[in-house]
Amino acid sequence: MVLAAVLPICAFAPAFAQQADEDPYAPLGIRAGTFIMYPEFEIREGITDNAAGAVQGQESSTFTSIQGQVSAQSDWARHSLTGLLRGGFTTFQDVSGEDDSNLDADVTLTLDVRSDTQLALAAGYGLDTEDNIDDKTYRAGAELSHRFNRLTASVRGTINEFDFGDRGTVSLGSLTEDAVADYDEKEVAARLTYEVSPAWSVFGEVSTNRREFDQQIDLGGFLRGSDGYIVSIGANMDIASALRGSVSVGRQVQSPDDPSFSKIEDVVYAANLTWDATGLTNVTLDAQSDIGETTFAGSPGVVRRSVTLGVNHALKRNIELNGSVTYARNEFVSTGPVETEITSRFGIAYLLSRNVALTASYSRFSFETTAGNADYTANSFVVGLRLRR
Repeated sequence: MVLAAVLPICAFAPAFAQQADEDPYAPLGIRAGTFIMYPEFEIREGITDNAAGAVQGQESSTFTSIQGQVSAQSDWARHSLTGLLRGGFTTFQDVSGEDDSNLDADVTLTLDVRSDTQLALAAGYGLDTEDNIDDKTYRAGAELSHRFNRLTASVRGTINEFDFGDRGTVSLGSLTEDAVADYDEKEVAARLTYEVSPAWSVFGEVSTNRREFDQQIDLGGFLRGSDGYIVSIGANMDIASALRGSVSVGRQVQSPDDPSFSKIEDVVYAANLTWDATGLTNVTLDAQSDIGETTFAGSPGVVRRSVTLGVNHALKRNIELNGSVTYARNEFVSTGPVETEITSRFGIAYLLSRNVALTASYSRFSFETTAGNADYTANSFVVGLRLRR
């Protein structure tokens, strides 16, 4: 999974370079030795009607958000090194204890072992802080691929470590809720890809995973951890001026370590598609599903699904409209609740130059659960100044 998230960085900078030749408002980047850097910084001022995401007693507040990122792409004749660092923080003026921040760092080194053989090494780190609680993710992976004419064979391995912050809920001796939630996930996958034409290819993939919790017995006395596998088929496409991206569908099976739990089986999917409907409009689809771990009492796991549909339209070359809708559903198997989240967003960007833009957006977040009286909504309006190079 980590390589799927990190390796697309490789295409990030060249895409900007191509746009810069055609678009007078595309960023040019900064050359630093044998690297091209693309920095971006945005300061936003906003207002929300539910700063704490509260079910009752909602409190409105103004807030300030500062976000920034920098991507880097090597300009080497052979091999490549890419990186992405992004983060920011949000502080609320009218409520206390609700400030949050985030940080993500990813780096990928791709080695051309031979003209038809590549080795990619990736590493990443994520930090999300909310209500002074730090949730951390550590990522690492490697992928070796070899091309036999139109057929490409690849094998990859990834390790993800999830370290949840101290929420201070003591329920079983000296154990806390976050202590029993920490776990590691190891995955090995093999894929065969066949190039049908330069515009598209098909692939089949088999992967296995092992998930181990730092504390094997949770607060309810259940043994946590599981073994699983995924079998999937899919396609990659890059049809000029039309459709590009990838889509796959398969079946995932997870077998919990606790003998009192039954195995979980479900259809899983993944899609990341961009459709250039016109020269001024493009539509994006991002969808994914999987079977995840949980420490919810009596539940062996959670089936997670999400779909995001986005639309970008240029009224003029320097006026962009954008909108998106995201639907996410978490279904805790057996005894747990079903949670749904819907996020809708509409925004506009006025590009003053390649480097400066004014932005504004409205968003609405809705949360519903079958667990009881825990539903809530939050509406936000934001204006911002974006600087990039």
